[in-house]
Amino acid sequence: MIIMGAGGYTLEPESCIIDEYLLRIIGKGVPKICLLPTACGDRQETIERFHQYFHSYGAITSHVPLFSVEIDDIESHLLQQDGIYITGGNTKSMLALWKDWGIDHILQKVYESGVIIFGISAGAMCFFEEGFSDFHANRYVPLKGFGLLEGSFCPHYIPGEERALAFQEHIRTNKIKPGIGLEDGVALYYENGKILDVIKSRSKAHAFRVDLSGNTLIS
Repeated sequence: MIIMGAGGYTLEPESCIIDEYLLRIIGKGVPKICLLPTACGDRQETIERFHQYFHSYGAITSHVPLFSVEIDDIESHLLQQDGIYITGGNTKSMLALWKDWGIDHILQKVYESGVIIFGISAGAMCFFEEGFSDFHANRYVPLKGFGLLEGSFCPHYIPGEERALAFQEHIRTNKIKPGIGLEDGVALYYENGKILDVIKSRSKAHAFRVDLSGNTLIS
């Protein structure tokens, strides 16, 4: 699994280092990669750019929309992929739709089968025990994730700024478990729940472990 705070082809078309890392991890000449754009409301621009970008690397691409369903057997389709790419957006709304469509259980099977999952922001947060999200206007709220990765996760994390300070305060007051904070432009590669690599598309971006003692730099 690769998790990222923000970046990739949607925000960094000139520097897709982390997207290219996904392709190397998959390690196939013609990889099959499917987009789950639920969190961004199946935004058409995001879907089109996904197909254009990964087609340029020779990938066979597809996407699974839930606002206009086009695939009968979603489970079978996702299990046949080499990679699943999950966008950012509204985490709470995404999880509600996934639960109703059974995507949460399908992704558990996909993960256990060895398909590489790439999640950005909301698409990363959902795989931790807890996420730290701004799906409510003007405030940050913990929410429960799938628990495939231990602890909590906060995207768009910048030490000293509002989101990071709120995340630290929630940890200090035991409202959320200690976890990971990622600045935009940095990703972590997990294998069997352990961090094996740190990938950066921005040289000054950092990843942090955040606990009662504060920030500990991962890289």
